[in-house]
Amino acid sequence: ARFFEKSQSVFRAELLPLLEGISRDDWASANPGAVSAEHLASTDGWFMLSVVRHGEWNLPLCELAPRSCEMVASRPEISRCSVSNVNLMRLAPGAQLKPHFGNAPRLSAHLSLSVPEPEAAHLRVGAEVATGK
Repeated sequence: ARFFEKSQSVFRAELLPLLEGISRDDWASANPGAVSAEHLASTDGWFMLSVVRHGEWNLPLCELAPRSCEMVASRPEISRCSVSNVNLMRLAPGAQLKPHFGNAPRLSAHLSLSVPEPEAAHLRVGAEVATGK
């Protein structure tokens, strides 16, 4: 997690413009299979873009964000795992995700690229709640 925290400025500079500049529908039509089909929020509230899914890299995304992909690939827990998943997610202001859990074993890390209202953003894991600060 510290690696991603220390590298946040690189990820933010390269990935945030992609998330803000491409609509979900445009990305899905240009890159089928790279946009989430999970129903954790309304379609307008949730946008998940795959970087690597089950060990397969999203090459069009990596062409647009080469440094981010290189940094993710440098992590052995990702590059050495044939079922690794790394995703970019955008949650619209005021949107909420339904409570959910992943399959085990699973290592999950969340890195915020932009939190316009940090006091209003919360992440709950079990009984623990963290704000976007």
